[in-house]
Amino acid sequence: MTRSKEGEKPVTLSTVVVISICSIGFVFIALMILVYALGWIPSTNIDKPGDAISVANTYIVFTTIIFVAATVILVVIGFSFAKQFADSKDLQLEKLFGDILLEIESDDKRGKTLAKTLLENEYVINRIDELLDSKMQSKFRIFMNSATS
Repeated sequence: MTRSKEGEKPVTLSTVVVISICSIGFVFIALMILVYALGWIPSTNIDKPGDAISVANTYIVFTTIIFVAATVILVVIGFSFAKQFADSKDLQLEKLFGDILLEIESDDKRGKTLAKTLLENEYVINRIDELLDSKMQSKFRIFMNSATS
């Protein structure tokens, strides 16, 4: 992120990417409209039937290029949005967890409810047992070492 003045939103890489892609898309669409408008200008007559097939093949290739370009633009926009959502999700999780911790510190009832809920979880119970066992063993070793000294 780039630094911004106080009160302004920072400009992120995904914002720059989206603006760039939208600009490219706008220019691309403007050129397509220009080509379409110029297509109405009377042109030369087709003398041979092979020329009509050549023109048709050219338009098929041209429309394929348009669809591929549109697909690439949509994919890049989709990836940038997905990255932005993932980044904002991490920030929201950090903020919400901090809010939970602040709420627990200020409200005993919610703290007790959280502790009760945590102690109903088997993983938490096993982890607390492990921590208490290791703490008791270290205290016991210290006690035995001081008793034998």
